[in-house]
Amino acid sequence: MFSRFLDGVELEVPDEARNVALVTNGVRDVAEVGIRWLGRKMLAGVNFAIDLDLSVAAGHDIAEDAHHQLLHNLKYLSNATVHVDPVGLAGEEYHRHGTGNTEHQESHVDEREEHGHSND
Repeated sequence: MFSRFLDGVELEVPDEARNVALVTNGVRDVAEVGIRWLGRKMLAGVNFAIDLDLSVAAGHDIAEDAHHQLLHNLKYLSNATVHVDPVGLAGEEYHRHGTGNTEHQESHVDEREEHGHSND
């Protein structure tokens, strides 16, 4: 009960969400799971990886199924946000500006210095 006062969730909840996502057909890996309270509602955010060669439509279908599985199997969740990435490129670290994309980062060196953002 004390962790609820601190807006925490039980330690097993992220693992439960990870396990549900992992058994969804087409999900190859789960990079990140975030669970939080918003008032009296528990929300999940799950970032998972699918095969690189799938179409956008196939990736969308997998994401819809994962979303459904999370809400159907984890009744305590009020909502879930799912994010799909290709295998090997999943997780927040690949979405930061320039990370993993040195060409893009180098193309903005002059721009950043011009605008005083040399450490972006």
